[in-house]
Amino acid sequence: MEQACEVTEDYSMISRHLPGLVDDFSSIIFAWDGDGTPKWITDLNGKKLPQLRKLCRLEADISGLHDSLKPRRSVFNLGSYYQTPLTIFILLGGTKLQARLRWKEKGTIREGPVTIVPGALE
Repeated sequence: MEQACEVTEDYSMISRHLPGLVDDFSSIIFAWDGDGTPKWITDLNGKKLPQLRKLCRLEADISGLHDSLKPRRSVFNLGSYYQTPLTIFILLGGTKLQARLRWKEKGTIREGPVTIVPGALE
């Protein structure tokens, strides 16, 4: 990769009860070592494609977000729920992989650290 580029992925966690929301976020990042771009990560039998390898796992403590959440009302009249919308930003192309977590809190965009656990260490 010649130039650095930023990749984003939006996540959303939902719980009917505020204590039910998770305190930790985790996501696995895979790297494709084959030709072209795959549409699936598994074959027809559900086995991971051999050209796909686990690059790293991203981890972040999101327990601090709970204070900024307000109950939302279900459109299907199923009661209230809490939603945690997050965006992970990954910077590729430098000498090391970098990642940050972003969320909106009371109208202000906030950022937090993400721990990158290399796939080789697991």
